[in-house]
Amino acid sequence: MSAGDLPVFSRSAIGGKKSSDVKARVSDETKFALQRKCAELGMTESEFIDRLLCVALFGVEEVINAEQKKTMSVAGLWPNIGPRKTDS
Repeated sequence: MSAGDLPVFSRSAIGGKKSSDVKARVSDETKFALQRKCAELGMTESEFIDRLLCVALFGVEEVINAEQKKTMSVAGLWPNIGPRKTDS
């Protein structure tokens, strides 16, 4: 299957709904190193692997931009739709 044969989804690949599993066999040493790294970062293994895959597949800039947009949306700073309310 080539990259052109892959399906295109309407929702964002980064931070979208998590409905699929990805599995890999690794050595015990790799598993323990992953657990240590996740503990250091305060992330679950699933969160770390998801972020790692997104960076590898879409690039670090795209992952950072997606996270910034989410944070800005929560803060009411993005998207800029319509006039802002003023205290007048």
